[in-house]
Formats: sequence, structure tokens, C-alpha cells
Amino acid sequence: EHIQLVMDGSNNQNAETAKIMTLHAAKGLEFPLVFLPGWEEGLFPNQRSIDESGESGLEEERRLAYVGITRAKKDVWIFNANSRLTHGQWIDCIPSRFLDELPEKNINKLIKYKFINASKKIDNFNIQSAPANNFQKIKMTSSWNPSKEAIEILQMSQIKEEFYLRKLQEFKLYWIERGQDRNNWNTSFIEYIRREWAKEKSSNKGLPFILDTNWMPSEDAFDILELSEISKESASKYLREFILYWKENGSAFSTWNSKFIDHVKRRHLGNQNQNNEESKKHSEPGKYSKDFSSRKGDSSWASEIEL
Repeated sequence: EHIQLVMDGSNNQNAETAKIMTLHAAKGLEFPLVFLPGWEEGLFPNQRSIDESGESGLEEERRLAYVGITRAKKDVWIFNANSRLTHGQWIDCIPSRFLDELPEKNINKLIKYKFINASKKIDNFNIQSAPANNFQKIKMTSSWNPSKEAIEILQMSQIKEEFYLRKLQEFKLYWIERGQDRNNWNTSFIEYIRREWAKEKSSNKGLPFILDTNWMPSEDAFDILELSEISKESASKYLREFILYWKENGSAFSTWNSKFIDHVKRRHLGNQNQNNEESKKHSEPGKYSKDFSSRKGDSSWASEIEL
């Protein structure tokens, strides 16, 4: 079936079909019509790239935006969603900052020289200059507060005011201690509150706690182990040592079920490997337990012969 799909694809290379690819894969290619979806903060530019690489990560995302726009020979369509269904919840989206960074004079020039087509006048494209402080990187301070727009987005997500005001102090303390310079604190705060709100509304929420003697794994944990062909009875054999270790360790977690699953899998796999090694000692031919001199002088075999 895989070969057939590959052959079908190669036979239709010249057909008028839509090609889906990443921006990285599109480098060096050109197409008459290009669609660029997902131009939203956190998605493009990607929030993880900004968090991990800072300004250099943002610049790399900006270069990818340029790559995407310049792949079009004739028309380019850029899309952003007002909201997305993420982990079962509708999340309001902020249009990508790259949209605001598109300079109006350059777009007018592209239209003038017919590098791109526009069905409306440029005044109707709602293109504006990037905010003056968009590139001004500042450190988090105890006096920082989210903008009015950020609060409105959280309210549209039906997140309670009491909740995000309580989480605001945690957010500020975390970033004050890290001491990073950033220019997207409002976006980071919105993403943080959305994640925390999702945890708050989930069925498995809970604060970290220290393991006690009476702790028992959930049935879901045993079901997951069953998928790895580890029965509940076999898994329960490792429960006492698991509780003893973590009780003496004194650490507090909210993910004890996950830790128990990992512990059982490691111990079970270790026992299996040990049993395999033991069976090899008795089943593999051609191996001697004594060296040649010892075997040569061994006459114990003669005592078993009855004359």
C-alpha cells in the first residue's frame, strides 16, 4: 500500500494539486498561490522558540515569515484564527505580531510594481506600524501588571478574575527570579494563565503531597501497566519498595501514579533481563564452567560408571 501511494504521488507531480509543507521545506521554492495559516501569537512566532532562544529565536521566526511571504509568485493569503480548540477548550487567539510589522509603504510598492495583487485599496488592509515598545525588552518587576487588552482576552476565555489575579503574583515572582529581559510579557502571562486554568478545570488537579504508607495507585495506573503486559498482581509486588523509598525520601509530588508506572516498568524489565541471562547459562551450548586444565584432571565422571 505504501509503494502504491508513493507511485500515485510520483505520477501526479505535474497535476494541479495543493502542496502542504513547512516553511523550512519551502525555502528555494516558488508557487503561483501561497496560503499561510496560523499567524497567531504563540503559534507563529512560536512561543517555545522565544522562551528558549529569546531574541535570536524571534528573529529566526521572523525570517521564516519572510520566507513564507516571498514564496508566492502572484498571490499570498495570510490567515489567523480568532479562537482555537486546544486540549478540549476554546482559546482566544492574538494575531501575530508579524502582521503588524508588515510595512505599509513596502506593500504599496509591491502592489505598484505588480509583484502582488490586491483586490482592495491599501487603506482597507488595516495594516499599522508595530508598537513602539514592541522591541523594548524589559525585566519583570513587582509593579508590572497585564495590559487592558490582555485582561479582556482572559475575560473572553471565561477565566475568573479572582483566579488570574491570584496567579499574577506567582507569575511575577517566577520571572523576577529568572531575571530575563523580554518584550512579550502580556502574551506570556496569557499563555501561563490559560495553562493554569486548564489544570484548574481538569479532573486530576491537586497539590503535591508526600507519600504515606496507605497510598495506593489508581486503577488507571494498573490499566496502563496491563497494556505493557504487566498484571496488577505483578505490579503490586513493587508497591511496598516504592512507598518505602519515597517515604524516606520525603519529596512531594502530584504525579505519584506516573512515577509508580515508571518504577514498575523499570523493575519488571530488569527482572526479565536477569531471568533471560540465567536461562542462557543453562541453555547455550559450547560454554564450559572450568578451564582446560581443570577439565583434563576432572575424573568425577568416572564415579558414575558402574562396572
